[in-house]
Amino acid sequence: METLQKVKSDVLIALGSGILIGAVLMNLSGVMSVNGKIEDKARDLGMVYPEEIRVNLEEGNE
Repeated sequence: METLQKVKSDVLIALGSGILIGAVLMNLSGVMSVNGKIEDKARDLGMVYPEEIRVNLEEGNE
């Protein structure tokens, strides 16, 4: 009886951990997708990021 309860406990802990890790990964992928869409829209509107300005300035000085 005690062994069965320990097995159930171990299975539930593993299942709960898996669900939590899956939720975190889904959240991260959703955030990355939204950020990508925002960046695409910003580029469509003609916005330039500061890193790109520095690269363009360095290319102009050569």
